Amino acid sequence: MLAAIMGVEHGIGEVTQGWQRLPEPMFTAWGDAEAFHLVGGEPALSVLPSYTVSGLASIAVACALGVWCTTQLHRRRAGEEIILLSVVLLVVGGGFGPPVIGVLVGAFATRIGAATPGTWSGPERIASLRLWRWALAAAVAGFLALVPGLVLLALVVRTGSPSIVLAVTSFAFAATAAAMTAARAHDRHG
Repeated sequence: MLAAIMGVEHGIGEVTQGWQRLPEPMFTAWGDAEAFHLVGGEPALSVLPSYTVSGLASIAVACALGVWCTTQLHRRRAGEEIILLSVVLLVVGGGFGPPVIGVLVGAFATRIGAATPGTWSGPERIASLRLWRWALAAAVAGFLALVPGLVLLALVVRTGSPSIVLAVTSFAFAATAAAMTAARAHDRHG
């Protein structure tokens, strides 16, 4: 859902820029919007002709991704389908972060129901069983710190450092990877 919400947010930024043609395949979803300066205007990529078309397609694909992730995980090929939707989100203007999250989720979803050999015992097992909720909360907090957190920071402080963006982004993705790994371990042994 996080990837879907972020994809919709990219799409909204593109729609607000109007029907003008995209200057090149790589552009910023929020253009020169001062609030998004700290996050580089949210870079995106699109094979579509205009900001509005790209934005509407991003919103539609992101919504489809969100619906798919919440209603279709029981399907045999759900993981591959999430990866495909994430790649489509990438090429219609949904940014770079949301598709990366979608591909990670899809990759983990391919393992749903798969037999996993071996068992953990001792401290590793106990830690994994308890960690996944905290890691998930940290991942959500990390992405909320990116948007709207950094956007609000840029509005209030009117300045910012690229190192802050790098640190918050790194934290958000590391926490996401930790949450997925711990959740998988929890599912295997919980």
